[in-house]
Amino acid sequence: DQFYGMYTGDADHYTQVASSRVWIRGSEGLQDVSVSGVDQRNGSARLQPDSTLHSTERYTSILEGVIRSTPPSVPLFAVLAYQAVHFPMQVD
Repeated sequence: DQFYGMYTGDADHYTQVASSRVWIRGSEGLQDVSVSGVDQRNGSARLQPDSTLHSTERYTSILEGVIRSTPPSVPLFAVLAYQAVHFPMQVD
């Protein structure tokens, strides 16, 4: 199995920086905390993506590579789910 993408789903399509608000329970009770960072992963490894490519182009290129490197005799099942229809709205 392979995974390439983001865990959050609302990252910038170019930089892959995601910002979210989370609730953290600490010694002072529940705290509303904002977190931000790059959310582009290959499996569980965090990547620093090329910010000149839109996520749609990046995901397409990765899957094309997987298809080309898989021998025809090996079954392949792939799901490619673009997040470009979701926030943030970024158009070239």
